[in-house]
Amino acid sequence: MGLSTGMQRLGIIAGNTRPVRERLYPPDHTLHESPAMTALTLTYFYDPLCGWCYASAPALAEVAQRDDVDLRMMPSGLFADANARPVASMAQHAWTNDMRIAQMTGQEFTTVYRDRVLRKPDGRFDSGHATRAIVLAGNGDARVEAALLHRLQIARYVEGRDTSTLSEVLAITRDALTALGRSSTGIDPLHQGDAELHRRAEDRVAASECEMAALGISGVPQMVATQGDTRHLIPSAALYGGASAIGQALAELAG
Repeated sequence: MGLSTGMQRLGIIAGNTRPVRERLYPPDHTLHESPAMTALTLTYFYDPLCGWCYASAPALAEVAQRDDVDLRMMPSGLFADANARPVASMAQHAWTNDMRIAQMTGQEFTTVYRDRVLRKPDGRFDSGHATRAIVLAGNGDARVEAALLHRLQIARYVEGRDTSTLSEVLAITRDALTALGRSSTGIDPLHQGDAELHRRAEDRVAASECEMAALGISGVPQMVATQGDTRHLIPSAALYGGASAIGQALAELAG
């Protein structure tokens, strides 16, 4: 089974969302001037537990299925491991933010998610296991990493599964890889707490932090388009506006 067919089986199909009514990040601007090149690389900074990253999922799905761009998936570590916190400390803020995202973009956040994840008495807000699962399962294949990221998002925000726990992340990753026509036998290091996997994930997060600092950007999601030595920050309207909005933004860059 091809990857595109597998992505459809996972429900990862690019589509439009409702028009974005608010700009959350600064307008698109050139980060470094240089003559434009034909080849286009899109670097996507994210965290698996970031609600706004879920808001940008339709745009990411559109980018992931295109053959005319080179996608780079860069985990930020925003809520991972040492940056984790008790769910109770931010549950109300998270739900309020989620409802804002739903109104703005049409993305679904269910009451099952609210009750089972945000109201879990001993719950943790920790993206460490999910980040390592994406790094391990994708193994540098950005399309697989994007597909697993979205499956983890759906499992959390729609199905109400706690993607901060290793058991849920393992089950979701196995099912996602099977749906993508990939073997799930290689995810044993995730279950075993493999030190090498931890190092690989930490290296990816460190690289993301360095790139974001060099670009002068903070917070996720962020998407940066690179053509030769020229970098453009993709505006929030394109990230949260679905497939058509990101497509238009990329067409303007190709101009």
